[in-house]
Amino acid sequence: MLADRISFSSDANAILPRFDSEGRLIELRCGQIASLWQECVRACALGVSLEVALGAVTGNPARALGLAGKGAIAVGQDADLLLIDPNTLAIQRVMSGGQWRA
Repeated sequence: MLADRISFSSDANAILPRFDSEGRLIELRCGQIASLWQECVRACALGVSLEVALGAVTGNPARALGLAGKGAIAVGQDADLLLIDPNTLAIQRVMSGGQWRA
């Protein structure tokens, strides 16, 4: 497996229409960015290493999109981090732009 070539993407915050059996619009929902983390956790449950799964939602897409400040923990990066429980992979806290958010 070429781990540096795998990336997960999302249509988070996109409008998700739901239709009834006759094609009438019955609901509009918003996508959720959390779906990316859920897929990362699911990949780990299927045997993908956390390192590879994290790369698929961080460094790999950042490189593919040319986002120089994203995707790595290093001096000069944007300081976007997740603090996770190592046993459950549940998100404990979120840092965005160097500020703790939750």
